[in-house]
Amino acid sequence: MSTAAVEMLLENQKCIELVNAENHNGNTALLTAADNGCNDIVLLFLQKGKADVNKVNPRTMESALMLAAIEGHRATVRVLLEHPDIEVNLADIEGASAFHKAAYMNHPTVCQLLLERPDLDIAQVIKVLW
Repeated sequence: MSTAAVEMLLENQKCIELVNAENHNGNTALLTAADNGCNDIVLLFLQKGKADVNKVNPRTMESALMLAAIEGHRATVRVLLEHPDIEVNLADIEGASAFHKAAYMNHPTVCQLLLERPDLDIAQVIKVLW
């Protein structure tokens, strides 16, 4: 979906109310945009759509940050990390965080972005790695 189309949808109050709604897979619009590396759309959902930056898929417990990290979408990860409410230490159903997912999928530039965060829980990272 184009950024222009998303902007038009977000001008409608009913669409804004549905930004955090889940589809049949448990994903929200933000989760889907982050998974696909659509940083401009992620930014629109966060700014104009008031999307919950930390909402997780109830089946997998994966957040937008985790989905962007596992796919190696560095620009999308950066957009998400700029949000003041982002929780970098959220863990999925297996205990893996965004850092673990980026490391597992060999995305060192995403790992570096996450390591630069002072709120990254290094003890959690090490605990799950070992």
